[in-house]
Amino acid sequence: MNVKFSNHRINKRGCYKLLKMKPATKNLEQDHKQILHLIEIMERMTKTEKVVIQDCESSVEIIRDYADGLHHAKEEKLLFPLLSKKGFPVHGGPVGVMLMEHEQGRDYVRRMIENINKYNSGEMEAMTAVLSNMLGYGELLRNHIYKENNIII
Repeated sequence: MNVKFSNHRINKRGCYKLLKMKPATKNLEQDHKQILHLIEIMERMTKTEKVVIQDCESSVEIIRDYADGLHHAKEEKLLFPLLSKKGFPVHGGPVGVMLMEHEQGRDYVRRMIENINKYNSGEMEAMTAVLSNMLGYGELLRNHIYKENNIII
């Protein structure tokens, strides 16, 4: 017999299963939808004839503020430590892979910023690197989000 009290389920042996993770992980999944939408926009930008540098700068700003600054921070400060307490190793295993991919994403963003600055300084060929890093970031995050949605949460 299971009895449900708000966010906890208590079975007849007195053990309970926290259901609080569900609303929290739903929040992360909603973030994923927004991030995937941004990636779609960035991919469309890479296919336009004339890319507007301000759009690239806006994309980087959204990535830094939302995808990394908010979403990845939630995972790194809340979800991953909780998973670690539940026995998931921080180094290696799924959590370690997620953390490594967060760093890879930050590397793509750093290269986008470097090349946006070069482009703004007159190095027009830097746009190719901006777009290449946008595509690389998009591919990384698509795969990353798939793993999070289907393996981690």
